[in-house]
Amino acid sequence: MIVRPYTDADFQAFQRVHAESGLDYKMPDLSSPLFVVKMVVERAGKPTTLIAGKLEVESYLMVSGTPESKWQDIRELQKPYLDALWEKGLDSTFCVVHPEVDKRFAKRMSSLGWQQNRNWLPWERSTVV
Repeated sequence: MIVRPYTDADFQAFQRVHAESGLDYKMPDLSSPLFVVKMVVERAGKPTTLIAGKLEVESYLMVSGTPESKWQDIRELQKPYLDALWEKGLDSTFCVVHPEVDKRFAKRMSSLGWQQNRNWLPWERSTVV
């Protein structure tokens, strides 16, 4: 077993692994500079496992005021916020919403173009070992 950096020559092998997984997500663009770390396990000369770290932004929202003013503020902020992320080279953002908040706010999130992430559960890991 060898652990090594990913190379473009590995792409077809992992495209096949992705297709065979049957999971409901698009093959990521591994050539994107947002993937800042890409590591491969190679066995018997063949790449078998890939882990890739992509930069993403977690969005936090803090808002006060009346329900009407909160909603207006959120709607006004969204486009310039997304434009600023795009200008910095980031192609997506995510937020983690408490279940109680989601019950009340899901329709508003949907109306702004946000969508749940295929009902997958978020997990998190510190990089400090």
